[in-house]
Amino acid sequence: MTIRVQNLEEKDEKTVTMLRKSLDTITMERDAAFISREDMVAQLRLTKRRLQEAEEEQYKAEEDAAALRAEIKLLQASEDQSESLGAVAEQLRVAEQHNNDLQKELQEVMLRLQQEQQRVSMERQRSANISAINEDLQNELVILNTKLAEMEESKKTRSSVTVPFTESALADSATSTGGLASETKLLSDEIAKEEKAALETKLRELADMVERQENGRQLLLAEIDKQSLEIERLFVENEGLRASVKQTTEIAARWEAQVQDCLLQNNALRVLLNRLRLEQSSTIPFSEIGTSGAEVHVEDGGSDNKSASENWPAERTKLKIELAEALGRSEELSAQMAQQSADLTRAVQALTSLSSLYKPVLSSIENRLMQIRQEAPDIINADI
Repeated sequence: MTIRVQNLEEKDEKTVTMLRKSLDTITMERDAAFISREDMVAQLRLTKRRLQEAEEEQYKAEEDAAALRAEIKLLQASEDQSESLGAVAEQLRVAEQHNNDLQKELQEVMLRLQQEQQRVSMERQRSANISAINEDLQNELVILNTKLAEMEESKKTRSSVTVPFTESALADSATSTGGLASETKLLSDEIAKEEKAALETKLRELADMVERQENGRQLLLAEIDKQSLEIERLFVENEGLRASVKQTTEIAARWEAQVQDCLLQNNALRVLLNRLRLEQSSTIPFSEIGTSGAEVHVEDGGSDNKSASENWPAERTKLKIELAEALGRSEELSAQMAQQSADLTRAVQALTSLSSLYKPVLSSIENRLMQIRQEAPDIINADI
């Protein structure tokens, strides 16, 4: 018996030891799982940070790419000689198109505002009708309560009237009168309760309807205020665009007039100068030719010197003509350089006007990107 007890105790001790070991193992595994979870959370945070940094780098790269594209377009526009005025005209066309789009949008907003105002007026009319119905029902309820009070008073007065009867007749009449009064009272109470319940139900429905109409009216008023602010913003933006378009048109007109005048004057002066040079180069000074021919004849006295003296005026005339042509080409190149300088100035002016035109759009895009950047960590946390 003692041996069996000892065996049972040993088994219990072994079981307890095994349970303790398994408990320690479970505790260690739990700690390891907790540590691994902390590591995963840290890695997830690091991944979020890297993702945010990558998004910021992507935004910066996109901004740099946009800036580089703008610079490339500016350089291409400055290098393009024949399309500078076309770029200004294209800018004016884009600005006018944008202005027309804004005007169309403004008209649509005004139309929506008129529709909302009509809806508000209709809702107000319905609210007034419901209020009138509510007042009528309240008046009816007051009338019914008055009628019930009058009926109760009439019952009390009828019950208080005493008529001399005999004892048996008095007992019979009292019994019949009490039953009739109780039945009348029960019937009137039931009718009053039913009417009161129906009226209360209708009043609750009307109150709920009035509350819904009031909430809808508040929403409509808030929407109207929002649309009014949007209309004011569109008006301000439209005025700014109109002023910028007018300024750009005036600048373009002045530039075009100045360029046309300069081109006409330059062409006239170039033609006149080339004509004078050609006339001067084609005119041969005969005295100079005779003197040079006589000197050469006296010194050499040969036929070769005579032929050289005869060819010298022709070569000199040819050289003068070539010099005049070279000077004409040089002046043409100078005119082209001036034209390119004017085109560059015009392109800079167009870039300035474009930057002033699209700066609000870029600022709104930047604000949207900042909002998306701020909402991205919240979305990631919500997903986790």
